[in-house]
Amino acid sequence: MLLLPALGTIRIMIADLEHRTLVSFDGTKISYQVREGEGPTIVLANGLGGSYVAYTHIFQNFPTGCRLLCWDYRGMYRSDVPKTRKNLRVEDSSLDLRELLRVEKVEKAVFVGWSMGVQVILEFHRQHREMMDAMVMINGVMTLSKIES
Repeated sequence: MLLLPALGTIRIMIADLEHRTLVSFDGTKISYQVREGEGPTIVLANGLGGSYVAYTHIFQNFPTGCRLLCWDYRGMYRSDVPKTRKNLRVEDSSLDLRELLRVEKVEKAVFVGWSMGVQVILEFHRQHREMMDAMVMINGVMTLSKIES
């Protein structure tokens, strides 16, 4: 469900999409979406302010054999705001991603990042590159010091 003040409530229906939650490293509840599949896992990292709705066409048109995962960043949409605002960093979103993969028993995946999602997957790569089969980065930036670490 997407709420736009001028338009009211718009319901986005995506076949076979499940909404789930997990509790992350600092106790923050994180909401995420899954479309199950037997094939490779593809992780979709949104832009800031985006939700799974931004990937509607991917969910609807990707082969049904692929498993798709997406999550709502802390404080966005169905995810809770952390108890302390200092836990709203890109690094924290990367830790949420690691917890999502642990809960969903994902050992390796292809990661797609859009805008801020590029920063999140690059940070994840810095910490867990062994879990990445590939990265697709769309319209994002990362500071050079982060890339070099």
